[in-house]
Amino acid sequence: MDTTQNNQEVFINSPYLKSTWDQENSIVNLQWLAETKYIQENELKKLLTQAAVFVKEKSAKRWLADTKEFDFVMEPALQDWISGEFNQTLADAGLEKMAVIIPPSYFAEVALQQTTNDMVKKQNGTMQVLYFDHNDKALEWLKE
Repeated sequence: MDTTQNNQEVFINSPYLKSTWDQENSIVNLQWLAETKYIQENELKKLLTQAAVFVKEKSAKRWLADTKEFDFVMEPALQDWISGEFNQTLADAGLEKMAVIIPPSYFAEVALQQTTNDMVKKQNGTMQVLYFDHNDKALEWLKE
């Protein structure tokens, strides 16, 4: 962990993703950055895996993914990995709620929505996933 910001512990700080831990509300925050336009698939998987390990270590119950600036179009194989293996890791770790802030990029949005919808199907209803257009609405729902 490298620092704190607004009482949140920063646990990933890369050119593509900034992730923080809100211990008070048990929320893992992922803010995807515009540089994802240049990310390689293996780096994306590495970052997601780091976040999943953190969820397990902290017994996090909530996940807030701000993907408004996410600009990487995922191939179907990566979508399958996220909705399958990655999602199962989150479900096994006890994650209960996932809020996704939708990006403006149409193609990235479609890929993210498809992947997240597949995640919901594959994890047998143990985790709620909702889409939002603003962080405040997502945080309000996560804290319910």
